[in-house]
Amino acid sequence: MIAVTMNIRALGAVAVLSGLFACGSAEETAITTISSTTIAPTCVPAPGADLRGCDFSGDKIMRKNLAGADLTGANFAGAFLHGTNFQKANLTGANLSDAYLPDANFTDANLSGANLSSAKLYGATLTGADLTNANLTDAYITDADLSGARLEKADLTNATVTGATLVGTTLSYANLTDADFTDANLQNASIDNANLTRTWFIYANLQDAFLGASAPFRGANFAHANLTGATFGLQDLRGVNFSNANLSEVDMAQNMSLVGANLTNANFTNALVAEDLRSANLTGANLTGASLTGSDLRDANLTNANFSNANLRDADLTNAILIGATFTGANLEGVIGYKP
Repeated sequence: MIAVTMNIRALGAVAVLSGLFACGSAEETAITTISSTTIAPTCVPAPGADLRGCDFSGDKIMRKNLAGADLTGANFAGAFLHGTNFQKANLTGANLSDAYLPDANFTDANLSGANLSSAKLYGATLTGADLTNANLTDAYITDADLSGARLEKADLTNATVTGATLVGTTLSYANLTDADFTDANLQNASIDNANLTRTWFIYANLQDAFLGASAPFRGANFAHANLTGATFGLQDLRGVNFSNANLSEVDMAQNMSLVGANLTNANFTNALVAEDLRSANLTGANLTGASLTGSDLRDANLTNANFSNANLRDADLTNAILIGATFTGANLEGVIGYKP
């Protein structure tokens, strides 16, 4: 009887211990599960915070500090972000459409693929920002600073960029159709292969800018612009408005077309001018010291144009209007259609 009783008690103890071990395993499993679960962002705006995918649409987050925050895919549509600091923040794929962003700071921020359509960026700082493939259609970027920013393949269709600073900015392959860069500073900017259809650069500074190859310029307006030392590629500049523009020391590809272009009162001093200038309007243009070797100036309007010391060797001036034109010291060897 005693032996039987002891065996029964031993069995009970084993059962209890087994239960305890079983409970321990469950707790360990729970702890392991919690520790391996990624904690979701809290969506509280703060410097360096993890705010991926957070929805701030329509919120008022003015003059907040979000420097270094991860805002990948965040939604700021229609938000009020006046003076907010996004310096070095990651806004890849973020939605900032219709956002109110005057004086916001995006220095060195990553805005690649971001949606900034119709955003108000008056006076904003975007120096060194990455806006590759960003959507800036209908955006207002007046007086903003985009020096050194990257806007490769960005869409700025109908954007207002008046008075903005884009010194050294890269706009390669960007769509600038109907964009307005009046009074903007694009010195040393790279605009190669961009779409400049009906783009306005009136009074803009494009000194030493690189306008590369194959960019469409249909209806572009460079009136009164400073293009000193700018480099053009193989663009079709037919009908483009360069009236009163400073094109001194400009380098134009020799097989580029300026047929029908408005070059009234333009300054081509010491410039390497394109060959095809048929029907171009060069009334009052200054081409002192310009290189026009082999240029086709048939039917061009050269009224009061100044070709002093220019090189017109083998140029064709057939039917050109030469009233008041000056050729003092010009090289006229082999010129067709003009006899001194």
